Amino acid sequence: MRNKKIRYADALNRPFLAITGGHGETWDLGNVKNGIGISMRGMVSVHIANDGRSATIGGGTQSGEVIAALWAMGKQAARVVLADGTAVTASPTTNSDLFWAIRGAGHNFGIVTSVEYRVFDIESGQGRLWAYEEYVFKQNKLEALFGWANGLLQGDTGSPRPVELTHYGHFEFRPDIDSENPIIVFWLIWKGRGTVPPTFTDRVRALLPVRIRAGTTDITGMNSVAGAAYGTPACAKGSSSSMLFGVSLKRWNIAGLRATLDIYSTLPPELRNSFVLLEAYSTRGVESVSGDETAYPDRFNQILTSPTMYYQLGNASMDTIAAEFGTRMRRALLDGSGQPLHAYVNYAHGDESLEALYGYEDWRLWRLRRLKAKYDPFGKFAYYAPISRGIADTVGGGRAL
Repeated sequence: MRNKKIRYADALNRPFLAITGGHGETWDLGNVKNGIGISMRGMVSVHIANDGRSATIGGGTQSGEVIAALWAMGKQAARVVLADGTAVTASPTTNSDLFWAIRGAGHNFGIVTSVEYRVFDIESGQGRLWAYEEYVFKQNKLEALFGWANGLLQGDTGSPRPVELTHYGHFEFRPDIDSENPIIVFWLIWKGRGTVPPTFTDRVRALLPVRIRAGTTDITGMNSVAGAAYGTPACAKGSSSSMLFGVSLKRWNIAGLRATLDIYSTLPPELRNSFVLLEAYSTRGVESVSGDETAYPDRFNQILTSPTMYYQLGNASMDTIAAEFGTRMRRALLDGSGQPLHAYVNYAHGDESLEALYGYEDWRLWRLRRLKAKYDPFGKFAYYAPISRGIADTVGGGRAL
């Protein structure tokens, strides 16, 4: 039915946009005028193959639903509707060029109605567990905390990061803890045992956090631990306006974090539900894939950061102010890192260069543009970080802003 809706929109010469979770943040979405929204929520499904090695996921299924379904069951190719309404399969052997493109830039090429993933059995015993410790620090511990956290990352000559370990943090306003300054919330998360190893927790506890919360859950409960589950403000629809300003980095830029926190501390009251995401997931699987195997350009950075601006829905007077603060914090995170801007496309604001989103190698953008001309020659899929966007429409040229 989605292919019919595309043809209907084309017949009316209307722009169209596929919608599932409604978490898109980029300002490119504002370019849809008098368009047709194509809801994908009628395509919610998770089916495991008879051999138990793969699962086919419906195109309208949200990530939390996928996790819950596969966990309950104890447990790669894609079906894509193109701009002309035809449905094709993209895989390593069929339309392999399209398969390359949709893994990193898929929103430029079609609507994915289903995707097949490799799946693996859940480990028994403690292998099912996810342990965590949550720490709350006042802002004066920033340098010590993230200086230590840099030691958790893969260095140029160091040993590999533990694949089981994630560390994750926020800058937040919590007047009950500090009435004058923002605070730092920091998590250590370990997959496969009932507690986080003391090798890591002892070092963080030695920094004397003002609060500690420890627990154990399974993968379905991890979003709740970080306050990002269904029903929480972070996942609520229609309650607030939001903007992201993503920056990916190789290491924690300590001076940049301090400058960011200083800017964050000056937010006006209307923006004090905003926070700064500080994410360092295990990246060994990402790094194990060759950089030219997919369109995804960033297999070397280890950190995702993003000022995340939240304010009351409909308060248009805050749009410009929120964007100014977000841009300043993005600049602060990047300054002194020695890196050009790399922005994870799902955390992008919309003013980044194409290089910042899709990679600085000339061949990568050339290939994406060539495939865009082949699969979407009239630019129908142009409302989420479009590769057809010109350099003149961006800021910073992808360099340090």
